[in-house]
Amino acid sequence: MSTSARLRNRRVTLERRATASKAVRTSLVSLAGLIGGPVSNQAGEEVGRVVDVVARLYGEDSYPPVTGLILRIGRRHTFLAADAIGKVHAGHV
Repeated sequence: MSTSARLRNRRVTLERRATASKAVRTSLVSLAGLIGGPVSNQAGEEVGRVVDVVARLYGEDSYPPVTGLILRIGRRHTFLAADAIGKVHAGHV
């Protein structure tokens, strides 16, 4: 294989890796960044704030799965199960 072909293959490999890394970075959400963030209902109205994140620490998973969120709605705290969460963005649920 010629030098130019090797360089071209290396460049293509690096571009693919960079694209994959960018896709992963944009899809990750910091759990710490959710704390204090607003929670909206289906109509887009803010109904509360995230107080804490609940995760299951036992099991075979290498990363503990999130089972739900603790929300502050008014002066009350409530649990929102993970399967009831529609979308999670950076700082907003």
